[in-house]
Amino acid sequence: MIIDHVSIDRASDGGIDIGGEAGNPTKDITIQWSILSGTKNQSLVARATRVSMHHNLFINGQNRNPQAQWDETLATTPPDTVLDFRNNVVWDFSGYGTIVRRKATANVVNNYYFARSPSTASNALAVDLQGRAHASGNHTGNGVDVNAIGTEASRFPASSVSTTDACQAAYDSCTG
Repeated sequence: MIIDHVSIDRASDGGIDIGGEAGNPTKDITIQWSILSGTKNQSLVARATRVSMHHNLFINGQNRNPQAQWDETLATTPPDTVLDFRNNVVWDFSGYGTIVRRKATANVVNNYYFARSPSTASNALAVDLQGRAHASGNHTGNGVDVNAIGTEASRFPASSVSTTDACQAAYDSCTG
């Protein structure tokens, strides 16, 4: 499934949520060139694999920009990469930017982050003890080293997406 050029503003909870069931994950979803704004929890990816989010604008959302999780109650790890998150802009978040937790695996590559408040800037990327994230090429307008928060040196397998550097991604999302 491909969600392309969609704008979602002020959803009550979860502008775009993707989820499956234990033993039957949702898979092969792409969200591209879309805008999610003004929602407390912008996007949840739970019990899903091979989800690609690229060239999106997440603006004025408190949390889940996006949040990737598997399921800590399952004995198994995800069969594939849960989330490939690249060339997105996460702007004016007030709680957390991107979250990777509960056995999820994610690539967080060449994204641009800016926090509403300097006190939340260090939350641009959060990875819990069970989550695993490869982070590279990310940039913040708040001076936080998002890449240092990643837990994996190598990228997880994911479909190929044309990728530019984080600052060019920010420019493209504002002019494209």
